Amino acid sequence: MSSKSHIPYSVRASRHGNPLAKRLFQIAEEKKSNVVLSADVTTTKELLDLADRLGPYITVLKTHIDILTDLTPSTLSSLSSLATKHRFLLFEDRKFVDIGSTVQKQYHGGSLRISEWAHIVNCAMLAGPGIVDALAQTASSPAFQTAYGAEGRALLILAEMTSQGSMATGAHTELSVRAARKHRGFVLGFVATRALAMGEQDVSVLKNVEEWGNHNDLSSCWRWSFPAIKVHNSSVVTPRSHEFEGQPASQRNNELANSQSARKNMGNYGWHSWKMSEDSMEIVLLPT
Repeated sequence: MSSKSHIPYSVRASRHGNPLAKRLFQIAEEKKSNVVLSADVTTTKELLDLADRLGPYITVLKTHIDILTDLTPSTLSSLSSLATKHRFLLFEDRKFVDIGSTVQKQYHGGSLRISEWAHIVNCAMLAGPGIVDALAQTASSPAFQTAYGAEGRALLILAEMTSQGSMATGAHTELSVRAARKHRGFVLGFVATRALAMGEQDVSVLKNVEEWGNHNDLSSCWRWSFPAIKVHNSSVVTPRSHEFEGQPASQRNNELANSQSARKNMGNYGWHSWKMSEDSMEIVLLPT
């Protein structure tokens, strides 16, 4: 999340009208962690293991639930239980992009049951602002509010992307900001490569800040926050101490999950970077 004001999360929580935004700020303040962990793993065991071991140190767990090769209803119920146990939010990186009536069914229905377990989802604006209207309409329905209103559900708009040659720039980004202003009660903020927040009510999930980092063979570029977290596409996160540098991704993931000091550093370093950053970086997204 980004804001130019460094207003404490506890204060922003008390002022925000969205129940989910309140929870997000409260969790970040209580844990002293601003980390969104991107859990791009392909089995239920890996996902639940990461959620259980790293859950106490993160604010949000970001999933691509449809890449799991063994997804079952039990996967989703277990993941939700771990989110409750360790107090973190679930963000399904679905990137809704179709026409309104289709995304309504994808979000609130279908085999993935996204609205039942994902606190946060996101969308792209390629289909126009109607996609945000449609998702907001679903979320505001009486039945939806009865089921999830108290706990809260929210949308992030994919305003910018880290892939090389991305078309999510310029007019696309401006359209994203306008759509967010229209639906402040449902739109939490943006996924972006820089701070797009217009005030303390807005949230930007960044990938990450400062220098451009490595990119993979599919041309996805990542940034890393200073001074302590270096982000690799193939790992959860590698502390600047290079404690796990040079190890295979699977081994780094295992070492991180099993090292108490590394787990704590993951949250502490990101929090320290926000406190020290001139850009007031607040939430950092760490890819696995």
